[in-house]
Amino acid sequence: MDRLLATFITEARDNLEISSTCFLALEQDPTNTATLDTVFRSVHTMKGSSGLFDIIPFTNVMHEAESVLERMRYADLVLTSDHIDTLLDSMDQVSRWLDELESTQTLNHRVDELSNRLCVELRAITGTPNSNHDKTIHVDKIGTLTELTNAPNWVSQLHHVARKTLYKELLISDRHINIITYTPDPQCFLNGEDPIRVVQQCPGLVAFRIQSRDAWPLDKARIDPFNCNLIIQILTTADLAQINQHFRYVDNQIALLQMDRQFLASPEGTFRPTQAYQLFINDVNFSAMNLEWDKFARQVITMANIKANAPYQETICDWLVLLSHEQKPNIRIIKALLSAFNYGFFDLQDETTNSLNLAKHSFQSLPDALVNLTFGYGDDLCESDQDTHANMDYKTDTVTQMDILQADSTPIQKKLRVDLARIDNLMELVGELMVAKNTLPLLAQQADERYGLNDLAKEINSQFSVINRLSEDLQAAIMQLRMVPLANAFQRLPRLVRGLSRKLNKQVLLKIEGDETEADKNVIEELPDLLIHLVRNSIDHGLELPHVRAAKNKPEQGLIILRAIPRDFQVLIEIVDDGKGIDPEVIKRKAYTKGLIDAKQLETISDQEALQLIFVPGFSTAEQISDISGRGVGMDVVRTAINQTGGSVHVQSEIDKGTMIRLSLPLSLVLNTKEVLACL
Repeated sequence: MDRLLATFITEARDNLEISSTCFLALEQDPTNTATLDTVFRSVHTMKGSSGLFDIIPFTNVMHEAESVLERMRYADLVLTSDHIDTLLDSMDQVSRWLDELESTQTLNHRVDELSNRLCVELRAITGTPNSNHDKTIHVDKIGTLTELTNAPNWVSQLHHVARKTLYKELLISDRHINIITYTPDPQCFLNGEDPIRVVQQCPGLVAFRIQSRDAWPLDKARIDPFNCNLIIQILTTADLAQINQHFRYVDNQIALLQMDRQFLASPEGTFRPTQAYQLFINDVNFSAMNLEWDKFARQVITMANIKANAPYQETICDWLVLLSHEQKPNIRIIKALLSAFNYGFFDLQDETTNSLNLAKHSFQSLPDALVNLTFGYGDDLCESDQDTHANMDYKTDTVTQMDILQADSTPIQKKLRVDLARIDNLMELVGELMVAKNTLPLLAQQADERYGLNDLAKEINSQFSVINRLSEDLQAAIMQLRMVPLANAFQRLPRLVRGLSRKLNKQVLLKIEGDETEADKNVIEELPDLLIHLVRNSIDHGLELPHVRAAKNKPEQGLIILRAIPRDFQVLIEIVDDGKGIDPEVIKRKAYTKGLIDAKQLETISDQEALQLIFVPGFSTAEQISDISGRGVGMDVVRTAINQTGGSVHVQSEIDKGTMIRLSLPLSLVLNTKEVLACL
């Protein structure tokens, strides 16, 4: 898969998780500006990033969702539960599209139909008519014009002088630039069409780029010369009417993107570290952050007059001078240019990515093995300078996670994605190191008893204690790399609770405690499906309907607490509800009816033993089988899975008070395996 597409899919999934969490939070507090800003950024990022690919239906849905959020930000709209349903359904479809992109690198033929339906539903929230007069720019038959938030790589790689010349023309005429993705019909040659000629005659043509739509066959003899296997990207200054007129006969093969002219700014040349500009950078940055553009213009002109024999930095100065003529210079571009003065890379991503790129740049001088371990193997690091600069944005993935409900107070965490296989490989190496260092005491004993080298034996034992401490610390540090917060396993449950409670006409409040508790990634991966079983049971079997709870003098809203507690080398997960509880007598009679216990056991079995019968395969107290429960497989699956990890399940219940199910799990499956092997 294309590395850029893979990065987009990964980051889009992270943003989808943030969006879903925010939508649920907004249902409870629609006026929370911090949550609203967070979800708006996530949706806006997905929309802007999708514009780099030929997935216009995807982009359209994100644009309409962004329009809904924009109305909320300006207090023109208050979301209802039905609106939240529509937004969540849209995010679900986007998630399915991401899965499809990951498996096939394209979207199927039904994507336009699904996209149009979702766009209509989203426009209905804002009351926007489904016509060419809404806030989305339409160009007759060609489709929706989406605004990019970054320049595609191939545009940034155009020669510095060419980009400067183009920018000056656009600045004088106060225009921006359009990028056309032209995917000719595979049978266009048979229809007498010439895609290259169509492109060459495009009005306002600046540059174009040709790619293959599908991979070329390795056997050249299998290439069909009558099949057009091209995707052509076109950079043009033509206006929308001119584009529409020129491509009117192939309008179904065209996708349009608009790019702010300021995104043409990108430095190039040889980077040579210099202190010549240091006295000015902070002042320029301060002026830009305070929107003092007159002062900014004077300062960058002074900087541009400095001759420091640093071609890369000189092109930065050129762009800063040009951007100073804008009525509203783009702050993000200014910051990226100023940052590039010191570190030699230009990155328009967020501050997290900039920090990680800085870390990568700083560690280039470390031994190759450490560089390979952290950032990739040698092949990735041996590209030409031009390729490295062009692909800098995609060499490092970042994750920005924040507590959505406390976004105004929780700092952004900066993280680096590392392939789990690399960590597993480190674990194997550390395991071998632990075995090797344990031979040192034997070596010391042989030196003393066989060769009479008492001083050498003492020195070996002394060094062994140091090596032993360091190797144990190293093992613990690597184990820590595998630890992830339980929030990763809990994040699907608020959505489940919301949907199921609405379906069953129950009022349910889910409280999550201790989700910052960490466990091994392998343990976390086993949890989500098990927790879904348990929470579904709590809602379906445990919590009563509102009028029943009211008759029992309980709050009409039922409570489910999902709690994680670290304890020694285990983590305890408790699912607690304040529902009707489990009646042991009902369990006994049901088990007897199903033949799971005999008449003698019916009389002698204790209440606690009766509660364990809920884990027997096929056992269920549900009177009818539904799409939620009743088949008697959920609790059996839970116990079997937990036992396989070396954990255990315990249940406690009190009639009309509620039920607690406690899962005891090892912190690490790896540690358990190592312990077993050590005993063999």
